[in-house]
Amino acid sequence: MTKRSAIDFFKEKRGWSEIKDNLLSWYLTPYLSKVLSTAKHFYLIDGFSGPGFFEDFKKGSPMIEKDLIVKSVASSKNKFLDFNLICVEANKELFKRLVENFKQDNWVKCIKGNIEEELPKIIENCKPNSFVFIYLDPFGINGLPNNLDTLFYKRKDLKIELLINFNSSGCYRECMRLLGDTSFDEYFELNSYISDPQKSIERMNLLLGTKDWNKYANSSKAEYLISLEFCKKLKRNFKYVLNMPVKDIKTDQIKYRMIHCSNNLGGTLLMADNMYKKINTTKPSLFSTDLEGNIIDPTTIVLGIMDLIPLSTKEKPIRLSHLILNFYEKHGIVCSTNQIIDFLKKMEKENRIVVLRHPDRKKGGTATTFWNEKNDHIILLSKKVDLL
Repeated sequence: MTKRSAIDFFKEKRGWSEIKDNLLSWYLTPYLSKVLSTAKHFYLIDGFSGPGFFEDFKKGSPMIEKDLIVKSVASSKNKFLDFNLICVEANKELFKRLVENFKQDNWVKCIKGNIEEELPKIIENCKPNSFVFIYLDPFGINGLPNNLDTLFYKRKDLKIELLINFNSSGCYRECMRLLGDTSFDEYFELNSYISDPQKSIERMNLLLGTKDWNKYANSSKAEYLISLEFCKKLKRNFKYVLNMPVKDIKTDQIKYRMIHCSNNLGGTLLMADNMYKKINTTKPSLFSTDLEGNIIDPTTIVLGIMDLIPLSTKEKPIRLSHLILNFYEKHGIVCSTNQIIDFLKKMEKENRIVVLRHPDRKKGGTATTFWNEKNDHIILLSKKVDLL
């Protein structure tokens, strides 16, 4: 069989590349609209950019990002905005094509190099208090930075969001190979651009943030458990981490996982809600699975949110936004925030939960009944004790 190189990958844009770029644009559209209306400095960093165009003339992630930024800037009234697109590509031939494709755009910076080495330098040189969006879509896990849990400690002033297309199934194959399983050798030999030239147990320990990954190797849930370790590592630096499995309907296997990291609760919920709404207009739903990859019924799984609500007499009540996020982190993006709120409205009507609202009164003195936390509105929830 013929080996496939990184050059071969960009000959034709295939189905999964289309899906990943759609997911990227679905989130970036509302994100950029919101951020670019207020930001003074903005950086979008594409760590595995490729040439910008496939050979069949379809756009790659850098061109999609450029078009979205230009569109958002044009519609923004922000006159003080400094915006930058930084594309990093390690392959010599792909980088040459990348530079050619962006030669008319002086606000786009192309860097030839490995993102693991270049990202610390880019972050260090970002202007104070900038908004930074980092997109990492590596081949397999090849070149994925292993220092994402410590990289941003020195730049607490930056408002960073990180979106990773984590090839969790490829990571599982790599783990098995490191443990001496040769059954995946032909796969890595064929797809030579996926294989990590730096492969070692020590590097995998750094990538996943633990030495315990080898305990999961022969588990039927190995891919899922490995993804949890990767997310746990990212939570050392980010408050909110969403794990979003994308399933191959034909094989019934998880193809990869989108991992979104942020320290902004609003941005995280925007990602979750927008992704759910967009993807459920496609056929079939890509996120119609829980974190383990099981097909689920959103109307049934939403019942599990009751387990995350604290008891009214024993614990502090939980904010609505934190409750929704906790639900997504436990189960995945398996329903919309509106479905969750509709269920909680029902629980309030049936007197099964206590709902405290701030402010609790309107100007005329009547009780408030809102179910969103915008405009300084706060909702606190607890579970009735008599439910036990």
